Amino acid sequence: MRCCATTASRPETLPRGPQLRPIHCLPLALWLAAAEVPAQPTEAAASLVSLEDRSAIESALGPGLLDTALPASPITDPAEFLPYRATTGRFRILRGEDTGNLETHRASPLGAEAWSYQLSRDETGILRLLDDRSLVMAGIEDRHTNALTRYSPAEPFLPAGLQAGGETVLDMAVQVLDREHPDLVQHQGKLKVSLRHLGDYRVRVPAGQFDTILLKADFNGEIGPAAVSDVQYRFLAKGIGLVAMAERRDVSAFVVYRDRVDMAKVLAGLTP
Repeated sequence: MRCCATTASRPETLPRGPQLRPIHCLPLALWLAAAEVPAQPTEAAASLVSLEDRSAIESALGPGLLDTALPASPITDPAEFLPYRATTGRFRILRGEDTGNLETHRASPLGAEAWSYQLSRDETGILRLLDDRSLVMAGIEDRHTNALTRYSPAEPFLPAGLQAGGETVLDMAVQVLDREHPDLVQHQGKLKVSLRHLGDYRVRVPAGQFDTILLKADFNGEIGPAAVSDVQYRFLAKGIGLVAMAERRDVSAFVVYRDRVDMAKVLAGLTP
């Protein structure tokens, strides 16, 4: 969740290679039969995504993205979903003010247990590993608004052990600080975040085909005079990070200020 000083910050997400499962030899008849029948979500996988969530995802990112569901497993090592070396991802914007443009995200390890993670054109977060191997985001730097946002406790980004269908809920205290004077608090408030694992899916984006997990993050609360509501869908691949994302955010203060973000992007390319 990104917050800023007086305006809602821009959207966000990363980057190793696709983890494709091997296809073993089949008798010709079975191979042809499989080729003629499009992959369908399993009943168990389909039940993890509500009709409302499916509609929101396909409206933003295109139909068919959820058609190939994979057997889901718990998140045992969240760091596998981040790059082992500095990587630059180029994302095609599908919805929002920069529709059709490319946006660059840089991800860089900071030692063995932290990463600098560029979330959008202007925002960079710091991800850290906890003792239980969960990944959290303690705060975000926004160059557009010249603000630092800090969370306490840190925002859950990838909780270790989170099962498909499972959910983590957390209340966070939020402070928005001036980047140049981090002792100056501009706004503060509270957010409730729920993070839900919606299953594993094989998705195709301009950069290629990836086996991913789908997470839904839902933020609600107040920061300073503003009420904040934010829903994000993130597809993450091992060794790559963010592959596709959709977000819908609404920030309003009284009746005089309102800012809405309706954004979607997909990975278009990856370079070291």
